[in-house]
Amino acid sequence: MVIAFGMWRGECLGGSVVASEQACAAAGLPPGVCRMAFVQADKVARSSGPLYNDQARCEERYSACLEARPATGWVPRPAGFCVVPDRSGGVGRLTAVYRVREEGR
Repeated sequence: MVIAFGMWRGECLGGSVVASEQACAAAGLPPGVCRMAFVQADKVARSSGPLYNDQARCEERYSACLEARPATGWVPRPAGFCVVPDRSGGVGRLTAVYRVREEGR
């Protein structure tokens, strides 16, 4: 599944916002870049995003949260990642992308 909300397109110049390694390859990025990106994805997810003191507060705003590392607390589970390859065939940039919970959901 490729996450392609219009607001994210400008935030991922030169790459694609994707939710999985398979979606990354389906979006046309090199399979090796996708593999390397999703090996790093958990570390990026747990070390970025807004930090909350407890899980319940995090989940008031986001549908799912993860225990943060190395910080103590909770961070939102990314809806996907902006994956941008570099010129040498590696991952140039890997950024978590979040979806805020809609009112009442």
